[in-house]
Amino acid sequence: MLSGTKEDGTIPRYVVPGLVRTKAIYMSDMVAKLTAEFSKEKNVTQREVMEGALIEYLQKYGFKREVETLLKNE
Repeated sequence: MLSGTKEDGTIPRYVVPGLVRTKAIYMSDMVAKLTAEFSKEKNVTQREVMEGALIEYLQKYGFKREVETLLKNE
C-alpha cells in the first residue's frame, strides 16, 4: 500500500506482506551513510528506505505487475 506520493513531497511508504527476514546488503560506505542520514532526517527506518527503493526499482525495470500483485496481497 502506498501512503503519500513523490509529487506532493511525502515519502512513499509501502505495506509489504510476508515475514521479515534478515539479509546482508553490501553497499558503498557512502551510500550506507546517506541511507542512515536520510532515515534519521525523514524519521523513517532504514528498512523502509531500502524496501521502498527496491520496490520502485523493481517496478521501473520490468517487475511492475509482480510488485502490484505483491502489494495487493497485504
